Amino acid sequence: MRPGLGCSPLDGRYQGDDTALVNVELIRARLTEGFRPFALVMSSGNKYPVPHPEFVLLTQRTVVVADRHGYTINLDPLHVVGIEDMPISKNGRSQRK
Repeated sequence: MRPGLGCSPLDGRYQGDDTALVNVELIRARLTEGFRPFALVMSSGNKYPVPHPEFVLLTQRTVVVADRHGYTINLDPLHVVGIEDMPISKNGRSQRK
């Protein structure tokens, strides 16, 4: 599943106890299939940008996202509700900071 521009739901079509694993696997696929910068959209509405694959660490139960200053936040995959493409500037870097 390759989301287009905008927000795409991650767990809307999945039911059961393995939803967190499904979210992590969909995020992992996004990191490996021709990476493009994206933001993780949380159930709270917060967005966490992932401008490069090195800014995210995935485990079965946790998603860790780092910002450009090296600070990290641990996210529960159950609360990741979407992936939103981030625009790319002309110099190849993400416009969102």
